[in-house]
Amino acid sequence: MEALNGSVCPNNSEVVLEKPSTVTFNCIYEIPPPRMTNYTWLLDGEVLFSEFNMTVAHIPIPPGTHYVTCKANIDITGAFGERSNNTEDCACAAAWTIPVTVVGTYPAPL
Repeated sequence: MEALNGSVCPNNSEVVLEKPSTVTFNCIYEIPPPRMTNYTWLLDGEVLFSEFNMTVAHIPIPPGTHYVTCKANIDITGAFGERSNNTEDCACAAAWTIPVTVVGTYPAPL
């Protein structure tokens, strides 16, 4: 998984933004067809998108520090819906998280 915009810190891969804005993320975890990969995109643990083949997501980041996660699950059924006994059907899921921090914007005082 990678962020396609924003400043990326080389030591921890955190994305830093100067103000709240939308960040584009790319996430690819695939086995060749007929398998299908379902990607779930989360912001701070809340599901934003959950669709097949959505490898790119445009996520608006509000002020503060947040965590964007991409979860990928591969459908291990065969081409006609049957389950395969192949050993290639084992590792079928993965998840990645990137921290994103908006600096220079502070919440309004109470």
